[in-house]
Amino acid sequence: MTAPEQALEKQLEILRLALQNEIETRAFYLRAQETVKSEKARDMFSSLANDERTHEELLASQAEALQEGSGWMVPTAADDPDYSPEDLPARMAVVEADVHPEDSDLDAVSYGLRLEINSHTFYSDAAKQADVEEARSLYDQLARMERRHFEILYLQYEDLVRTGPITGYLESEA
Repeated sequence: MTAPEQALEKQLEILRLALQNEIETRAFYLRAQETVKSEKARDMFSSLANDERTHEELLASQAEALQEGSGWMVPTAADDPDYSPEDLPARMAVVEADVHPEDSDLDAVSYGLRLEINSHTFYSDAAKQADVEEARSLYDQLARMERRHFEILYLQYEDLVRTGPITGYLESEA
């Protein structure tokens, strides 16, 4: 296998891992949506699941483009906040998240936080390892999107710890 073929295979493997992670995270959010008691929590998890589906589609399209020899797609500008990876809590290497009927809304939000930390770390690491600027840009964009999911969940986590019920998560985005 030539060096360019090896580099392509490495990027395709990263995209496969990323796609699998997005699928599993979306499945978690869909399970959480069915489990939590608060309607606003259900809405939040539904919205996050839809975002993860968008990430899946982006990753699948990119993998297809690479396999067809079309190269890297140039990511469109995302509506992402400024962020610093150092702001995230300590990296969690292993994430085993599942929601059970007896779990509380706080448990579901906590699991979601761990998933988003893991996703952010994965994409940040992939960006650092990328040899192609377009790949780095894509992974940086995905890291920012996962950071935004973390922020949404963290606001709900703080609210649950303080008051118990989940408030309108969209109001915090204004």
